[in-house]
Amino acid sequence: MSQSGCPALEDVYAVDTERVQVVTGKESHGLAAVSIVDYRGEPVFFSYVRPTKQIVDYRTKFSGIRRDDLVDAPSINAVRRDVRKILGRPDVVIVGHSLQHDLAALFLRVSARRLRDTALYPPLMRVDANRCVHSRKLRHLAADRLGWSIQDGEHDPTEDARAAMKLYMKYRGSWEDSKRRGALRDGSFVAALCRWHPRSRMSSRWTRSIGRLVMGAEGCSRRSASSTIEATFVWRFRRPR
Repeated sequence: MSQSGCPALEDVYAVDTERVQVVTGKESHGLAAVSIVDYRGEPVFFSYVRPTKQIVDYRTKFSGIRRDDLVDAPSINAVRRDVRKILGRPDVVIVGHSLQHDLAALFLRVSARRLRDTALYPPLMRVDANRCVHSRKLRHLAADRLGWSIQDGEHDPTEDARAAMKLYMKYRGSWEDSKRRGALRDGSFVAALCRWHPRSRMSSRWTRSIGRLVMGAEGCSRRSASSTIEATFVWRFRRPR
């Protein structure tokens, strides 16, 4: 932690992954590439990944992955070990866009306190006519907030990780200040996250319970409410998609 109260820049990394379509009894996605950049956007790790299951679609149009890329690629277990050496330390802050997908692909269990997700940071989200809050696509955020053009064709995980990191660095001061002040204790913010996506795994029971905790209806302390909310988000990240 730096003197300003923000995480030390040397401990901040952005990650992005690309996946291919594999067969696992039913069609699913398998990790095929992972990229990590530091706070300057400089690559610190990149690797293709050899999926353990049969590949049925390389999704090249979106993933940028081709058959030849994976021929001599390391195993998924080897790549995960290398990634954990960088992102697994308790003082590391992980930046990304829709991080639940990347964490699930890497089998990383991370406290919500260490995550900075540009898909879930309120100033980077959009509000529709019904006042529901939604995540925005990374390429739209990059264009609107950074003046960058990304994902015009095939995706590049290093480019996407850089864009997420640049967004974090642009809003770092206010983002970390909201973390220190306990933004998760704000009822409207939590309600927005619960409505964030129609496929959210949070049931209405969870949503109501969180709302009561945040607003103090059950007489719990603010610290208890915040811990419950964070535990709920970590529970979501651990759930396989």
